[in-house]
Amino acid sequence: MVTTDSEGETRRHDTFVNLAEELQIQRGGVQSGKMAENLLRFETDRDLVGIGQEAERAIYYETASQSLVAV
Repeated sequence: MVTTDSEGETRRHDTFVNLAEELQIQRGGVQSGKMAENLLRFETDRDLVGIGQEAERAIYYETASQSLVAV
């Protein structure tokens, strides 16, 4: 679910749509578009790489520490 591909081209819209769809499946009844927007908003110096089981945590790759962070 990374927002850039290997060539560095941004695919943010595709990522947003896929994330919103998955959030709707996992957390039916929530405003999945707004939730997806909020998850992508926290991408300063890190990349969203996925969501945890049952979409309760977002998993980011933090570039500075080269580590995964679950929020």
